[in-house]
Amino acid sequence: MVLDRSKWIVPPVFKVIQGIGQVAEEEMLRTFNMGIGLVIIVHQEQAELILKELAESGERACLIGRVEQGENLVEYLGA
Repeated sequence: MVLDRSKWIVPPVFKVIQGIGQVAEEEMLRTFNMGIGLVIIVHQEQAELILKELAESGERACLIGRVEQGENLVEYLGA
């Protein structure tokens, strides 16, 4: 997965935890997901429709990345 950090807002509580605990950014992402509560993976062609339907249902959602073939890891852009 390739996730773009500029696509979601990190809740302030995570910066407080990071500062008090002197936790590295990479560890914060791995442990706390920095505010990402749930990820739904859908086909690229369906993404806009799904986002629209979620918004109409009162959910706050955004497109934060993509799945690519490769290593078994998560890459963060803009980190």
